[in-house]
Amino acid sequence: MQEGKDYLQEQIENYMMEKIVFADRIIAKNAAAKISPDDVVLVYGRSSAVEAGLLAAHKSGTEFRVIVVDSRPKLEGKELLESLCAAGIHCTYIMITSLSYVMKEVTKVLLGAS
Repeated sequence: MQEGKDYLQEQIENYMMEKIVFADRIIAKNAAAKISPDDVVLVYGRSSAVEAGLLAAHKSGTEFRVIVVDSRPKLEGKELLESLCAAGIHCTYIMITSLSYVMKEVTKVLLGAS
């Protein structure tokens, strides 16, 4: 019985690594490659793949700005804002009701998905 449980747990861990972790890494790498110097990137809420892509682009030396759009009740964008600012990325934080005021300066939009 224990051997079967161990096998099942191993298969679940392999699935998670192949289908979730590696996929996030590839998405982040591709997102980072799409960000150009002087881009203004709009993001909504918090996505680990989007966050990793922004951090990778910044680490590669690309200068860009991020507008973090947030909404109630979760306010997940605040956590993303803190992470990006701590890394030295210039960010602006707005609520979703202000979106129409900033769209004219946005050059790229990155949205997470589950």
